[in-house]
Amino acid sequence: MHREDASPAFTIDAYTGVITTTQSFDREKQREYTISVTATDQAQEPLISVCQITIFVADVNDNDPKFENSHYQYFLREDTPVGTSFLRITALDDDQGVNAAITYSVIHQQPEYFQINPSTGWIYVNYPISKTLWKMKGGI
Repeated sequence: MHREDASPAFTIDAYTGVITTTQSFDREKQREYTISVTATDQAQEPLISVCQITIFVADVNDNDPKFENSHYQYFLREDTPVGTSFLRITALDDDQGVNAAITYSVIHQQPEYFQINPSTGWIYVNYPISKTLWKMKGGI
């Protein structure tokens, strides 16, 4: 068995043809492996056949979402209308497919002055703001 990359991630049993792994895999580091396998008959003048196998590493949910910024700050006027979107936050996840899908939410807020679109990350005014009722400190 011949491979295009340097370390032997797979071995093959010469008699059964069973391919086994020799290491752990991380899809975020290498998504696929290509190996070439040869089959040789035992004749006095042996004939050889070669096939190429591409192995794709499936994703597991092993990465946390990461916000583009660790802190956001935005100043609103107290007469900002309910429904006004004013800030979009973004997080990314190195996983793939459903493992990389992100849902946004705001926690521990009474009353709910702000809401966030769970899909887009846009934050919007959900309740009339009054500086006598609430003062935004240190961002969201």
